[in-house]
Amino acid sequence: MSSVWIGTIALGENWGVFVGDGSVTPVHQHLAFKVVVGLDGDILVQFKQRPSLSGRVALVRPQELHAVSASGVRVGLFYVEPQALARDDGAALSDHLPVIAQAMHDFDHDGVLAPVSAVARKLTLLSRPLQRNLGRARATLAEGQYSIEHAASAVGLSESRLSHLFRQQTGVPPSRFRRWSRLRQAANYLAVGMSITDAALEAGFSDAAHLTRTFTEMLGITPGTFSASRLIIAPLEQ
Repeated sequence: MSSVWIGTIALGENWGVFVGDGSVTPVHQHLAFKVVVGLDGDILVQFKQRPSLSGRVALVRPQELHAVSASGVRVGLFYVEPQALARDDGAALSDHLPVIAQAMHDFDHDGVLAPVSAVARKLTLLSRPLQRNLGRARATLAEGQYSIEHAASAVGLSESRLSHLFRQQTGVPPSRFRRWSRLRQAANYLAVGMSITDAALEAGFSDAAHLTRTFTEMLGITPGTFSASRLIIAPLEQ
């Protein structure tokens, strides 16, 4: 895999965005929805279980095995957490693809995050409510330090019942959500200047190699490539 994927990365509470020089990723899968935008040329997204998509915009669903080919193209990537959307089938994103693409162009052109933040805010305000105990369990798992058994016990559910409800209402199993949450924590630590080793340990990974494997499997890049970009933590929005 080429290491060209370097540019500007902004991390929000339930979303993230990249604009920069594209390349080719290995096959990977992540929990988030991802919109891939070719900012000055066509991109190709190849899937394991459905036909490839080529053109200026492509939508990747959570947990889809895929690879992106965008050598020599400026690329925008927009990620949003599935539990932050009104529907877990991506309908809200599909309706907003032209607006997302324009916001990515604006961000790449002038470096101002406001258009992207506005789109993210509009999409995540569509968030559907979770059952109270499931919401508490998700918050516990999002911390990344607790087991699924602990989260289930804390809200008075069996582990199997929590797993069923979690998958039913969020579209993903709790084990994968917990792993993705740890990855997001590590990304935020890297964004404020931590070393890869320190970020790995703080986020609950066994070592830097473990974090590197997870980055590659879930994002298609290494932590080193991630850290080489300009990193922005978007302010929390009420």
